Amino acid sequence: MAEKLETIERIRRFNRFYMACIRVMDRTYLNSEYSVTESRILYELGENSGCSAKYIADKMNIDKSYLSRILKRFSEKGLLKKRVSEEDLRSYSLTLTQSGQEVIDELNRRSDREIGDLVSELTDAECGEICCAMDMITKHLS
Repeated sequence: MAEKLETIERIRRFNRFYMACIRVMDRTYLNSEYSVTESRILYELGENSGCSAKYIADKMNIDKSYLSRILKRFSEKGLLKKRVSEEDLRSYSLTLTQSGQEVIDELNRRSDREIGDLVSELTDAECGEICCAMDMITKHLS
């Protein structure tokens, strides 16, 4: 049990460290007008064109009412198109508009630059170690 408690503390410590590294505690994500959650929803919409709100809510483990309010704002801003799903007439198929795709493309470029800056001083071997560690974490916690 002591080993599990140590693991819990170390994961929490790492999360605090990494969240500060990538500045997810800032009011907005990457100095954009979007929060981290909104940016992640845009990302999921871009990666999973035609998906449903239920898919995003389940994938992100996000409250459906909160997601619905965000999707409504995205639609009002012209970032999102909603169409009645062909499989389930009670559901909508969600797709980014050209404007929405441009927003997520810019956020992806900013994120790549920021992470690139973070690892710019590391050697290839150190980058490899980090990648292996992340792969192992993903494997064991999936």
